[in-house]
Amino acid sequence: MGDTFVLDVKIRGDAGSLISEMGKSGAAAKNLNSQLKNVGAGIGASKAASTLGSMRGAMVSTGVAAMAMAEQHGAAMSRVGTAALGAGAALTATAGLAVKAANDWQSAWAGVTKTVDGADLGGVLEGQLRGLAQKLPESHQETAGVAEAAGQLGVKRKDVASFTKTMIDLGESTNMSADVAATQIARFNNIMGIANSQAKHLGSSIVALGNSNATTESEIMDMSMRIAATGRQVRMTAPEILAMSASLTSVGVGAESGGTSLSKFFVQMNRAVSSGGKDLETMAKTAGMTSDQFKKLYESKGG
Repeated sequence: MGDTFVLDVKIRGDAGSLISEMGKSGAAAKNLNSQLKNVGAGIGASKAASTLGSMRGAMVSTGVAAMAMAEQHGAAMSRVGTAALGAGAALTATAGLAVKAANDWQSAWAGVTKTVDGADLGGVLEGQLRGLAQKLPESHQETAGVAEAAGQLGVKRKDVASFTKTMIDLGESTNMSADVAATQIARFNNIMGIANSQAKHLGSSIVALGNSNATTESEIMDMSMRIAATGRQVRMTAPEILAMSASLTSVGVGAESGGTSLSKFFVQMNRAVSSGGKDLETMAKTAGMTSDQFKKLYESKGG
């Protein structure tokens, strides 16, 4: 038969493409068989060898094409795999954050249930606080922290959500933090006998005084806390105490020294009105009144 040679071609690719290419190879093989018969009929060994060479070239080209297809397919699958891994990592991270947020909230909420009586009844308060956290700049944990402080300061469950919102608003609009505002306002309310449900109005008054005087909201509250107890004894109202505190701090009177001096004065004034005499006359004259006028005005305050 002339030259004998072995054709060994490795083809990589997907099954469909391989079958298609093998079909082409089968057709080529049949054609080769026909060519060989012609050789047997006398066409000649040289033509057969030429035909075999052409066939070998076709088979090699087929193998190269199949390998290229396999490489393209592999690259595409690699990109798909990379994208899938990225998406999986993102989903895992998101799920992890969600679990952490839920755990953080449960820990913060546990503090609220310890200080607010009946906090977990019906889930109402928890829903209110989580709703606030979605609207306000503070996190869920910070919101729950203010609510926990409110409970410690005696704020009733029905007022906790509104009180918490007011304190967070003050923390954003003044130089007081929400926690400090909650502590001072709750204690001021307790001293003055004001319901904590009125905290919003008190907060608005503090902000207005801070905006209209050369002082800050924290200075006003520091002074107010200093004079609140004795101020109430002499029948001053909460707005009067706040206004006096704003006036004093705006001219540089410090809360510690000013509060101590005012408290002493209030005690002396109360004693003078009660006992009469020279001290009452001096105070009345300073105010531009008679002793009787001063006493009547003083006693009329607060009913």
